[in-house]
This record gives sequence, C-alpha cells and structure tokens, in this order.
Amino acid sequence: MSGGQAGNGYVGVVQDSKRVKLSSAFARVPPVPLPEAFLMKDLYLADENPNKINLGVGAYRTEEGKPWVLPVVRTVEAQMSADPTLNKEYLPLPGMPALIEGLTRLLLGESSLAITQNRV
Repeated sequence: MSGGQAGNGYVGVVQDSKRVKLSSAFARVPPVPLPEAFLMKDLYLADENPNKINLGVGAYRTEEGKPWVLPVVRTVEAQMSADPTLNKEYLPLPGMPALIEGLTRLLLGESSLAITQNRV
C-alpha cells in the first residue's frame, strides 16, 4: 500500500491497484507513483491481445487464467499445516532471534568486530 495527495485534502492510498480516498492529516504529502508491479499488472489487464502472457512476479496462471500454485509450495503448505510445533503467533518486536543472528553473520561476516564485540 502506498499513498499520496489526491489534490483535494484527501490522501490517495493505493490498494489493489486502485486509489482510495482517505481523510488525513498528511493531505499535503505529495503523491507517489504506483509501484511498477501495479503498473505492469494494469498494462497486462488493459492489453486486448488474446495471446498475452502475464510474466509478473508470482503470476503463474493456468490455461483458464486461474492462479497456479507451484507443487512445491502446496507440499510445503501441507507440511507446515500438519506440523503441531508451528503456530501463527506474532514474532516479538525485534523479530526472530535465530534469523536475525544468522543474517547478521551472513551480512557482516563471522569475524566482524561488531559481532565479536557484541554491538549487534
């Protein structure tokens, strides 16, 4: 979701490729362009060529134009839903500690002074 001034004291919020008017104290914030993914989707939908192909991110479709989910995604979804140790609880505000630690080591390197001095 992104937003910008609609020019009339409202903020135009982009939701599902459409601008929605919302009253806001931020009405003077200048508008921002739509993300390219939304623009590409709009161009695709406007194209009348019967042979068009949607190559947008995550836009796999069947011959009937219905969403097609990769088999590996369905397999992992089934495994995750069957795993009683997984839950849908919110993460703590700082995030998932193991993920943050691993990413920090990956980005800064195992021998980073910031890591060895416990500054991150």
